[in-house]
Amino acid sequence: MAPPWRFTVDGRPCTLAIEGRWRMNNTEAMRDLALADAGLVQIAAFLVGGDLRAGTLVPVLEGFTGPGAPVCAVYPNRRHLSPKVRRLIDEIDRAWADGAPWN
Repeated sequence: MAPPWRFTVDGRPCTLAIEGRWRMNNTEAMRDLALADAGLVQIAAFLVGGDLRAGTLVPVLEGFTGPGAPVCAVYPNRRHLSPKVRRLIDEIDRAWADGAPWN
């Protein structure tokens, strides 16, 4: 059985049980299947942003968002954060203030 898709709808968690012929954990193969009209995929927007802009893929369930933050910066310890890492995080935060570039 495939794992359920998890979303947030109006700020509340939602789980959707799915069924289908394909089960995989390879995002490139999932994208290829979606492009071949083989069904729906739940895949990160940055992997299909170009396809969405080109109209070769179309979003569905747009009112639903995935759980958690879309992008996380992971580093060992805030107390000893190097100025370069702090600057990178601040720059990404500034550049993406209006949304990620792939949206």
